[in-house]
Amino acid sequence: MSAIAWPTDGSAAGSLVGRGAALARLQASLAAARGLQRQLVFVLGEAGAGKSALIERFTGGCGARVAFGQCIEHYGSGEPYMPVLEALNALCRADGGEAVVRTMREVAPTWLLQLPWYLSEEDRLKLQHEAGGAAQDRMLREFGELIDRVARDAPCCWCWRTCTGATTPPCSCSATSRTAAGRRR
Repeated sequence: MSAIAWPTDGSAAGSLVGRGAALARLQASLAAARGLQRQLVFVLGEAGAGKSALIERFTGGCGARVAFGQCIEHYGSGEPYMPVLEALNALCRADGGEAVVRTMREVAPTWLLQLPWYLSEEDRLKLQHEAGGAAQDRMLREFGELIDRVARDAPCCWCWRTCTGATTPPCSCSATSRTAAGRRR
């Protein structure tokens, strides 16, 4: 796990000038993921520092599957996994998305139930019966396996943008994962 901190002097506004080192660190993490080493990278900095521009530049030419999710500030009850669901939905709609849906059906049915538009009514009812009473721990285990399976053939960059608020630092997160087929953690 590594973090890329951004200066707070506003020097990143509007461009990636002077961000070669940060881009190189992201590319090195992707290379490590291609070498079957899990990677987790946090890009941190003040609002307007260029975090999103860096992530967009990196993901635009990285050659990996890319899934974006956004945390939004809300009041009252909200969907706790909304950024993850947004990213999964994007993967399911992208080229090769049918394979992601099949993989979710096999190893992450509780997540697939959260995206019911990919299921027939019959399949949804069957999955609800199979996953009945599933706890949050199961969802987390399923997601870990899903990340590994989705990244078997090529790395996947999962990018989450957090909202800024009094208790949440502004950041973007890019995680890449890849494991060898059949290899266990």
